[in-house]
Amino acid sequence: MLKNRLHILNQWLRNTFGFSHKEMRGFWVIMVSMSALLFLPWLLEKLLYTSQQEAYRKEQILAQVILAKLAQQEKQRADSLQLVKREIYSPFNPNEMDSVSWVNLGASPKLAARITHFVQKGGKFKKKEDLLKIYGFPTDFYKEIESFIQLPSLSQRVFTEKKAMAKRDTFTSSHKERNTLKKEKLNSQIIISSFDLNQADTTHLVKIRGVGLKTAQQIIKYREKLGGFVSLEQLSEIYLLKEKPQTIEEIKKYAFISPNSHQKINLNTASFETLKAHPYIGAKLASTLVNYRKNNGKFTDIAQLKKIKAIDSTKLEQISPYLTIE
Repeated sequence: MLKNRLHILNQWLRNTFGFSHKEMRGFWVIMVSMSALLFLPWLLEKLLYTSQQEAYRKEQILAQVILAKLAQQEKQRADSLQLVKREIYSPFNPNEMDSVSWVNLGASPKLAARITHFVQKGGKFKKKEDLLKIYGFPTDFYKEIESFIQLPSLSQRVFTEKKAMAKRDTFTSSHKERNTLKKEKLNSQIIISSFDLNQADTTHLVKIRGVGLKTAQQIIKYREKLGGFVSLEQLSEIYLLKEKPQTIEEIKKYAFISPNSHQKINLNTASFETLKAHPYIGAKLASTLVNYRKNNGKFTDIAQLKKIKAIDSTKLEQISPYLTIE
C-alpha cells in the first residue's frame, strides 16, 4: 500500500518537475536529510532532559542519605554532651554566680556578662523562671540546668505567697472585726439629728455610719456641681456611694431636702461654659442648647426641649429641675 503511494508520488514529481531517475534519488536524499536536521534538536533535548532528570533524582537521594546521617551524628553528639554536662552540674544559686562560673556551666561569654551585670546592678532572681527574663537566655539551656537551680519554681512561690496571704488575711479580718465593733459602739453613743442635705457640711455627714471624710467631701463637691440636690436618690450617682446602698439608706434616715433649695440655670442667658459645667448637661448638649437658642430665639417654655433630638424624656426629667427661662 505504502509502496504504491510512493510510486505514485515519484511519478507525479517526475511529470511535474521533469526530474530524471537520478535527480529523484537526490531529491529524496535531501528531503530525508532536512527532516533529520529538523527533528535532531528535539531528539537531543529529549535525551538530555531525561539524563539530567535522572541525575537530579540520584543527587536528591544522596543528599537525603547524607542529611539523615548528619542528623543522627548531631543527635548522638548532643546526647553525649548533655550526659557529660549532667555529670558535672551541681546545685547553684544564680544570684551568687560570677561570669566565669556561668561560662563553665555552659553559657556563652555574652550571656554570662549580661547575667552578672543584672545582679551587680541590684537585680535579683526570686524564682527559677526569672532567668528566662534575661535577654537571649536559651530555653534549652534553662531546661538542662533547671533542676540544679537553688530557687523556688513559680508554682512553689505561688503556694508560699498564697499561704502568707491567707495568714495576713486572717489577721486583717480579725483586725477589721475589732475596728467594726469599736465603731459600732462609738456610733451607738452619737446622737444624730436630721439635717438639710443642701446645707450640711462634713461634720454632719461623718457622723453617719459608713460615711468617712472622703465620702463626705465627695457628697459636698457633687452637690456644688449640681447646684444642690433635688432628690435623695441622687446620692447613688456619687462614685464612692455607687456600691454602698446601705450607707445611702443610713444617710436617708437623717437627711432631707428643703423645697427650692437648689440653684437653677437660665436657659436664655446662660453661657456655653455655664451649661457645660453642669454634670447633667456637659459640652455636647451645652453646644446643642446654645445653637438652638441662636437659631430659634429665646426659650418660652421648658417643654421646647422636647424638640431637640439629643434630649429624650429621661434626660428632660433629669435636667428640667435645674433649668429656668425667667
